[in-house]
Amino acid sequence: MEVFRNDKKIDRYKMIAQISSLLGLSVLGVGLYLSFQGDPEMATVQLITLLIGILMWQVSLYFSNTYVASPRPDEMLDEELRKASYKSHVYHYSLPLNHVMLTRSGPVAFVIKNQTGKISVDGDNGDRWRRRGWNFRRFLGQEPALGNPTREARASIGELVKFIKEKAPEIDQIPIGAIIVFTDPKVKATLDIKNSGMPALHISDLKSYIKKQLGRPLPPETYRRLRTIFQEASIEAGAEKVE
Repeated sequence: MEVFRNDKKIDRYKMIAQISSLLGLSVLGVGLYLSFQGDPEMATVQLITLLIGILMWQVSLYFSNTYVASPRPDEMLDEELRKASYKSHVYHYSLPLNHVMLTRSGPVAFVIKNQTGKISVDGDNGDRWRRRGWNFRRFLGQEPALGNPTREARASIGELVKFIKEKAPEIDQIPIGAIIVFTDPKVKATLDIKNSGMPALHISDLKSYIKKQLGRPLPPETYRRLRTIFQEASIEAGAEKVE
């Protein structure tokens, strides 16, 4: 399996996580100091510092969970994808989407979710998601909102279509997929996602799913063209081949 990863982008976001964490704690410290002064005229300043501190802390948590905490989403994906399709090409943080795999049957985007709790989905379009249950991570604000993975997956396909049309307008009517992947080890037992409007699964099931979904190969020239534009765009974005 060929993997391109933008380590420069990862390092940049790690730095943002560290700086925003320090700034957030510093601003919160200033707010705490002002609160001990007992000056009613400083109430507005205290509120502003509190809001800024919380905002910076949330920014830090987002980047830390995505780019600092190990294993990162790209590392978890690579481990499973190696077992599924050794001839594929994977691109992390270097295309319009964070995680894309090019197989002989076409490109696939991955929507990564690291939430916990009981997660379910229903609705006419399979896009009404719910998450129930609380834990310490959520209480501290360390776990991002679930959002709407179905819509994110559909939007990912749209982004890939747009990218391919811009880079290779001669390519038309190829299958493009998107998969919603939950990565938390404990969430598998509580997932109720069979009604999702887009393919959704736990990362431990990714290998078998990919193997089953690999269909008719693309025309060789189309596949080579896709591989070229994906690789060129990745290198241009600062990515390097890591395996």
